[in-house]
Amino acid sequence: MTPTMTGVPIVAEAVPAQVDLVTARAAAVQAIMQEVGCTEALASSTVDWIAVQVAQARTAQYHTAFPTATAMAQPEYRVFDQVMQHDATAQPGSAHEAIQAALLDLSRNETTLLHTDRADAPDSPRYCQVQIGVQVF
Repeated sequence: MTPTMTGVPIVAEAVPAQVDLVTARAAAVQAIMQEVGCTEALASSTVDWIAVQVAQARTAQYHTAFPTATAMAQPEYRVFDQVMQHDATAQPGSAHEAIQAALLDLSRNETTLLHTDRADAPDSPRYCQVQIGVQVF
């Protein structure tokens, strides 16, 4: 039975999990600033930009989002492209690793975040995709 206080279930991990997400996001912002040399505002908006791509990928076939040309024309994309180069996996201590820690959901078996060229336009920098790697048990 779940303990309650005044009829409301007490969920002990609700607050720490939220704090962990805030801490992970702040770490991602700091890692981007350090790796790219951009402002905190741009690093923060880049995390937001990536979060939109992750949200789109979660609901898409093959866990893949296709940023639009308009989205890719934003300064956040240029930062994203620097910290998550095409086909690169996250290296320990990198901004890429910090972004994964902040945005991926382990309860969904999400393990990696990958930025690649689209198969139908491999030579164009304007046709990228963002894919979430999901572990299948």
